[in-house]
Amino acid sequence: MPPKMIETVTFPEAGMFIQAPLICSGNEKENLGQIIRALRKEKGISQEELARKTQMDRTTIARVECGIIKTLSMGRLEGIARAVGIDLKTLLARVNFEGESASYRGHLNQTAFSLEYPEDGFRIISLTPKQKEFFFGRIEIQPQRTIASAKLPRTEQIYLHLFDGKVLLTRLAKELLLKAGDCFIFSGVSDYEFYNPDPLKSISALFVTYPSFLPV
Repeated sequence: MPPKMIETVTFPEAGMFIQAPLICSGNEKENLGQIIRALRKEKGISQEELARKTQMDRTTIARVECGIIKTLSMGRLEGIARAVGIDLKTLLARVNFEGESASYRGHLNQTAFSLEYPEDGFRIISLTPKQKEFFFGRIEIQPQRTIASAKLPRTEQIYLHLFDGKVLLTRLAKELLLKAGDCFIFSGVSDYEFYNPDPLKSISALFVTYPSFLPV
């Protein structure tokens, strides 16, 4: 059975990457450059051709593949994905940065817009403009409030990374208590709900959905 490892999904424009359990096919972790090089070779194209297809110079491609450049803008990642014949979601799902620490606190105030649900005790804040492929933002839940499934996005994949406090995630009749720093990936197609058990403090978590749940 393949060993269980840690997946790190990157969102460079928001300045962070997140970790969650992953089933890998081998024993070695791959970084962004190794994955891009492997995909390029699978496609049978040279660094020069990849550079031309993505409107980047060959030196930049080489520096990415060698691990000198560790992050790229979402636009460049999308261009690379298209050039090697996969979608952006597939590329992001393969990325695993070994030994690099997450850095996101300084970027959480880059609010593009927010969805307010005062009567239900929560709000969802977007950190990027609306896009069709995914939603990238955070969710804030007030003390001792339960957010029912009917109020939450129903998308095929959801990433939740808790910044502080605790949250009880109920899904498929099972409860999972997440603590600060925990990350969980699940399908939002089935019913699920969040509960903040703290009597005094709101909780905040990174909230990413594939695809976006908002009309564009």
